[in-house]
Amino acid sequence: MVLADNQKPKGLQFITQHTLQTAELNTLFGAGHGLDQYGQSVTSYQLSPNQAAVWQSSLAYTGIYETAGDAALSDDERQSEKTDANWQVSLSGV
Repeated sequence: MVLADNQKPKGLQFITQHTLQTAELNTLFGAGHGLDQYGQSVTSYQLSPNQAAVWQSSLAYTGIYETAGDAALSDDERQSEKTDANWQVSLSGV
């Protein structure tokens, strides 16, 4: 949900999610750690490394402002919405 990353493809996400499996938890904390005692998963989030391509991708940044509905629009529909929005702005300035 941060920066709309949950709505973007993996390669365009600034924050990555990793779910730790029981074997990984046992390796980190030893048996009997109790972290998954109720069957819930343990999830960690990490910021992409500085050298990751996502920081250079304009699509990753514009994806912050797009909604899932916007992503489904065709280029013609997007252009039509921009034209409508511009028209409404110029009318409000009258």
